Amino acid sequence: MNNPFLKISHRYLIIVTFIMLPNLAHATGGVYCMSKDEQAQISIGMGHVPIYTPINSYAKYGDKEWSSTPRDGEMQMGDSQGMVEGEKLSVDFADEQIMEIIISLRVDASGQEDNEDGYEGILTFEDNVPHKVYCLFE
Repeated sequence: MNNPFLKISHRYLIIVTFIMLPNLAHATGGVYCMSKDEQAQISIGMGHVPIYTPINSYAKYGDKEWSSTPRDGEMQMGDSQGMVEGEKLSVDFADEQIMEIIISLRVDASGQEDNEDGYEGILTFEDNVPHKVYCLFE
């Protein structure tokens, strides 16, 4: 079936997509944290609004990996709850069943000098061992 309307509307969709992509990319930022030994790390994509709005997330601890959109070998991150208050960021990720907190991040940038390593924070996984991480914000 050859429908000319579908061809025209498909072309318009492509044009609109290219016009909107730069705006969508500009509207996002996030935080990336990693320990000095690179064993513990987390990346959280967030919208630029005054409240915590995660878009996507990824974390790694040793040989374990979690993702909000898991691929081969990655475990599913459940829902997250977080808060941005002044220069403090607090985030908790639950398991898929939302029964336990599996990943926690705490960063307090207030009073810290901006250095090349980033702001100090604490990243904790299921084993409740705190890892000192350095965080960069976009």
